Amino acid sequence: RSTLFPYTTLFRSDLVLDVSPGGELHVAIVDADGRKPLTARLLVHGIDGTVDPSFGPDYRASGAGPVVDALRGDVATPLPSGRYRVAATKGIEWTVDAKVVDIVPGRATSVTLAPRHVIPTPGELGCDLHVHARPSFDAPVSPEDRVLSLVAAGIDFAVPTEHNIVGDYSSAIETLDLRNELSSVNGVEVTT
Repeated sequence: RSTLFPYTTLFRSDLVLDVSPGGELHVAIVDADGRKPLTARLLVHGIDGTVDPSFGPDYRASGAGPVVDALRGDVATPLPSGRYRVAATKGIEWTVDAKVVDIVPGRATSVTLAPRHVIPTPGELGCDLHVHARPSFDAPVSPEDRVLSLVAAGIDFAVPTEHNIVGDYSSAIETLDLRNELSSVNGVEVTT
């Protein structure tokens, strides 16, 4: 018992650290109509007492908190044992497809999610005309992660407006082989 904190015994509880083995989650995201792989956003939320997973810092498209932007709809990741709601979408023109999965120690659980494109916009483009990534001083996200996050969110055209540096996503688009899904022109934001 402490003289500084006489009430510590009233609030004492044992800390339990659970390091039980987890399993693996495999998700395939496909277009509901064409059944082709779909670059889309995957959200994984714990339910029934399971804690939300964290796939990385909040600026990574390849894993940020409970979200993964899935290049060509393919995700394979370890997860702690538990029950999860997994959902996929590709922005406001697409439905959300979701399923509940149980992750069991030492086993792989596979699921296919199939969002449907329900708001066709022929002749229209979803645009973001003010986007930052590295090398802008205020954006730690890589150009590749920014391009992936734009496509997963349903953006068709983007302008990288880096601070005082001409932004160019052409290399990232080429590296990820997303030239048929995202167009871009160079841009700059001049800071005085």
